[in-house]
Amino acid sequence: MTKFLSIHELSEILGLTEAWIRKHAKAGKLPFVRDANRMRFPADEAIAAAELIATSSRPQETEAVTNG
Repeated sequence: MTKFLSIHELSEILGLTEAWIRKHAKAGKLPFVRDANRMRFPADEAIAAAELIATSSRPQETEAVTNG
């Protein structure tokens, strides 16, 4: 049986803000279901997706360009 997490629980586990989670869930990037008016996240799927989004949205290191 799939364990579901609240937005607060997912935020605590991932160290991300609730606003970040809500934004990406509404954009369709994080799986969730509605339970009344609350978002519930399937634990394993949501954690994996959030980690992927967070790592892919970090700025990439670039090499310095020198004139010369």
